Amino acid sequence: MPKISVIIPVFGVEKYIECCAISLFEQTLDDIEFIFIDDCTLDRSIKILKEVIEKYRLRIEEQNYSVKIVKMPVNSGLPAVRRYGVQLATGTYVIHCDSDDWADVDLYRQLYEKIVADNADVAICDFVETNGKEVLKIKKGLLSYDKEKCIKDMMYMKTSWSMWNKLIKRELYDNIDEYPKYYMGEDMALSLPLMLVSTKITYCPDVYYHYFINSTSPSRKHSKEDAIFRYNSVQSNLEIVKRAYSGKANAKYLKAINYMYFHQKMNLLPYRKDNEIITLISQGLYNIIPTILFDRELNLKHKIKGCLMLLIKVLNC
Repeated sequence: MPKISVIIPVFGVEKYIECCAISLFEQTLDDIEFIFIDDCTLDRSIKILKEVIEKYRLRIEEQNYSVKIVKMPVNSGLPAVRRYGVQLATGTYVIHCDSDDWADVDLYRQLYEKIVADNADVAICDFVETNGKEVLKIKKGLLSYDKEKCIKDMMYMKTSWSMWNKLIKRELYDNIDEYPKYYMGEDMALSLPLMLVSTKITYCPDVYYHYFINSTSPSRKHSKEDAIFRYNSVQSNLEIVKRAYSGKANAKYLKAINYMYFHQKMNLLPYRKDNEIITLISQGLYNIIPTILFDRELNLKHKIKGCLMLLIKVLNC
């Protein structure tokens, strides 16, 4: 059985896949299962990947790596690809890697040794945001070992809910009832339910995953139509989180979940003069605002924005 499985979706990354694959095949941990999933990419990504695999053939054998390229029957999108990857994974632990990103060569060894040494379900590392030429920001992966505080930090976006800086025990995925269906917020809809069913979380500080800020990503587009698409997609994935955290035992997370809904509405404010946008901002607003105004985790700036959105609702009734 491999120590870890790394799931790497591949679509439209011919400019980046070589760097990503090299960083994976040069890892210092042995016994890794790499699952590259071709989401019917139309460019040269798979050809380039196969060239890198051939170049690293000897090292792959020496490190006892398992390298698979699996093709989706049709283009299915990131959430479906990741789900399929989890179904294929045979490692004791699972982690995801985006194919336009790359990892420190010691990343998976340190995460694996830490999660085993601490007998944890989840090991989290730091990451850097980069434009490919320079480091833009260094981001802490964890601020607290306490599970409740850790989850709330993710919900309040003090730390990232991304899947690529979290090594997770594979058996935790057996407790996931719903997988995200839409791109945008798909990491949130998977990582937060997984964190909820975890027992112990550990941390590798100063160990970095390199997250590439891609200016052509759908999340970087700024038209009204793009904003509405992102909003509806995230809302759908937020409903998965809400259902996962339903019940009296998880009432302590209600304010934080309401904040996530509130934050998505805040992202619509630049387009607030549009009637369609106003309708989206208004939906469910009265249920959210009270918890926002009395949430001690939020600063005055957030509460003022909450009042602004309420005012928009009132003025447009």
